[in-house]
Amino acid sequence: MGVKSKHVARPRRLGDYLRDSRVLAAIAQIVFIVLLVGGLSLLWVNIFNSLGQRGLSIYFEVLLPKAGFIIGEAPPWYDSTSSSFGQAFAAGILNTLRVVIPGLISATVLGIFVGIFLLSSNWLVRTISRVYVEILRNTPLLVQLYFWYFIVFFALPSYRDALAVPAEGVSFIHYRVPVYIMLLIGVWWYSQRAHYPARITGGALVAIVFLEVVLRLSADWRPDLLLGLAGIFVVGLLMVFGKRQWQDFAQGFLAIVVGQILLTGLYLQLAYYLGILPSGNTIAAEVYPFAFLSIKGMALPEITLTSRFGEWAAFTAIGVVLAGVLWLFGGHVSETTGRPFPRVQYGILSILGLALVGWIIVTTEPLPAVIPGTETTEVAEAPPASPTCIPAVSQQPFELILPRQGNLNYQCGTVISPEYAALLVGLVVYTSSFIAEIVRAGIQAVPYGQIEASRALGLSYPQTLNLIILPQALRVIIPPLGNQWLNLSKNSSLAIAIAFADTYQVGQTVMNTSGQSLVGFSMVFLVYITMSLLISFGMNIVNSRFQLVTR
Repeated sequence: MGVKSKHVARPRRLGDYLRDSRVLAAIAQIVFIVLLVGGLSLLWVNIFNSLGQRGLSIYFEVLLPKAGFIIGEAPPWYDSTSSSFGQAFAAGILNTLRVVIPGLISATVLGIFVGIFLLSSNWLVRTISRVYVEILRNTPLLVQLYFWYFIVFFALPSYRDALAVPAEGVSFIHYRVPVYIMLLIGVWWYSQRAHYPARITGGALVAIVFLEVVLRLSADWRPDLLLGLAGIFVVGLLMVFGKRQWQDFAQGFLAIVVGQILLTGLYLQLAYYLGILPSGNTIAAEVYPFAFLSIKGMALPEITLTSRFGEWAAFTAIGVVLAGVLWLFGGHVSETTGRPFPRVQYGILSILGLALVGWIIVTTEPLPAVIPGTETTEVAEAPPASPTCIPAVSQQPFELILPRQGNLNYQCGTVISPEYAALLVGLVVYTSSFIAEIVRAGIQAVPYGQIEASRALGLSYPQTLNLIILPQALRVIIPPLGNQWLNLSKNSSLAIAIAFADTYQVGQTVMNTSGQSLVGFSMVFLVYITMSLLISFGMNIVNSRFQLVTR
């Protein structure tokens, strides 16, 4: 019977640790960090001493003195005589955000549409989209900015000869226009469930053209009812004796003609009741130019909220909540029964319906007897026009303020400078060409067999797009899309080429004025690196949401 011997562990020596690969890797990393920190510290000390010898000590208090220079399109709170360098830099940051935020949204939307058009079965649409992408992708952005600024916007007329849209005068807005819009939406919605949706929509468009041509030519007699009866008779023959595709064409045609006859009376009575229309079939309204375009830029209408906006917003918020409830309820119904539930349509109808109800209730409330802020000024049923841009009182939840020409510049409305417009348009069209290729590649990355399988299962095109194509395409689209967003935010620094006061241009002015180049450069660096990191952080979150989960 053997005796078990106990193994006594020998204490590790220094040589044992030096032969351990993990220890050697840790020592190498520590040595690298020490050398890196030491090198950066030595560089910083040399720069600090060199600038101190020249009387250029680094201190961020340089942002406190008064700036003393003018910034184009600065916010109202900036004053060149009293604002500091820090406030000037903040104004430059705001101008950069004014370009980057709408640029990201516009470039993404435009790129998605162009990317879909690249896959269109229509040769003309596909070819135009391909030319658009290839030309813009292979032209430097700086060249495009020069094109938009020095060629397009400099070719506009002078301020006094500004283009006005529409031209001044009296315009007659016929009651048929909103009826046509409602009918077209209804016909298009119905056509998505038919065998020949293009035929139904085409019949509706032909009916509108036919009605307008006859009504324009007929000035002395009322053709609405007679034309409707004639249209019903002629197209009714197609409904009875025509083929299936012509029957669908007749459905679209009849929907417009009959709908025009039936909805006109209801629409006019409602409009008369709300006070929108006077007696008669047209609105004779003096239409002032709602936009100006000249070498000084663009003047666009401005939406101003009134004191009644909160009441109307409450109705709209209820509609949004109701849409959310319908969305959850529809999802539960679809999962439990397997039947499709039109969640999107019901959600949109609930929001628009409650918004319309709120608008009617708010606008029918009487005006106050006394204008807020005064005690003696009485308000008549039709208050006189205010000399300022914003009316003193209003029954509407918001007012549309139209621009007008002043002595030296535009008054009221929103004025967009040619520098801002050229920079925004250049960044949007340039970045959208890359996004279009990303969207095209993402859609084509989805196997076509899955799309055919969805059709075999009876899924509609919206269901196929929502359930099959987009979830898989987004996994391919999102990572490179984030890179293009980063490129757009960084390319906005080229605004200095067309004299737009963004972060880089203001930072350079601060450096030249104060002599603190390192401080100015550090501020510019922090702004762009922060903006890029925020975009990267947001896109990483979105990417983790859509990425394929594996074991």
